[in-house]
Amino acid sequence: MKHTIIAVILMLIACDSTIAQWSKVYQSDSCHCDLFRWPLAGMEFFGDDSGVVCAEGDGFTALTMNGGTSWDKIYDNPDVSWNLSDPITSRNYCFLDVNHIWFCSNSIMYHTSNGGKNWELDTNQISNEEGNTIQSIYFVDSLTGFEGGNGYSLFRTSDGGKNWSLVYDSASSDGNVYQIKFCTPKLGLALCGQYLTYILRTADGGMNWTNDTVGGGLEPTGLSYPDPHNAWYTDAIRLYHSTDSGLTWATVSESPFVNFRSSCFIDSLHGIATAGGSHTLEMGYTSDGGKNWQITSVDTEGSNETFTSFPNLNTAYVGGYDAVYKLNVGDLGVKAAPPVVSTMVAYPNPATNSISILNSFG
Repeated sequence: MKHTIIAVILMLIACDSTIAQWSKVYQSDSCHCDLFRWPLAGMEFFGDDSGVVCAEGDGFTALTMNGGTSWDKIYDNPDVSWNLSDPITSRNYCFLDVNHIWFCSNSIMYHTSNGGKNWELDTNQISNEEGNTIQSIYFVDSLTGFEGGNGYSLFRTSDGGKNWSLVYDSASSDGNVYQIKFCTPKLGLALCGQYLTYILRTADGGMNWTNDTVGGGLEPTGLSYPDPHNAWYTDAIRLYHSTDSGLTWATVSESPFVNFRSSCFIDSLHGIATAGGSHTLEMGYTSDGGKNWQITSVDTEGSNETFTSFPNLNTAYVGGYDAVYKLNVGDLGVKAAPPVVSTMVAYPNPATNSISILNSFG
């Protein structure tokens, strides 16, 4: 009996500690019914305090300047909001800051420069003419940006998206450009593939790209490129690391997750990642370069597409189906804690804050 009581106390302490570590700071509005909330379409956080979230459906842009304590919601034009959809596998959004946001849908691009108050529509005429379907988008600054599509095609703009030029195209059409990242204005990587992973590299600001076949048996799911000496990508089950800007890659670890969905590293050691299925969202934190993870789960927040943002060493954010969770890294214990069995509730996602530890590694 004594041992049972101690075990229960330890489990409650672990649960309380986890809630303190990952706290819900945002949840999207409900639709015109009581059983459904609009899913997230994208999110990003900057510095210590500012962040932005976009949602689907009756879509809106929500801005925070105090780390998620309060939000200013701006409802989008209906012609735009219905096209702000989650990317499923590719990163079809780019948040340069809280004001400059881009979404792409096939060959159409939506852009706002005032945090969602007004949106502009631009069409990539070259992609239309050549039959390319745009899958991903990334902007280095407010003028220079890239779109990626099928056949490993890459387009570049130097005027904020008004005009585009084709800068890379592969003879193979069996695969897409999933994600594009730059660590400096000159150095960039594009994550591509379907059955194998391909990394496109540029060292001249995206004017020219080279194709380096990496291998891997599964299509890629996430790219992170914090500096010239550290690049990371994931497929469903493995984490890979490069110390030479994508020239060579090494497997760091097999995933302790159910299925890698998204990842974000801030340096050579510290990173976050998400995983899970349609019901449960798993959030992981590592401080040793991905060798070990401390994993927390949230019921009913699972999604095929999740979001990660790691703006500084003290704070990280994870977006699930329709909510955003904030991690105060200083509160995150590294000691192993007894697992707490989570109770599944009916999908779709209700406005709950039920969080429980699955495993702790380290």
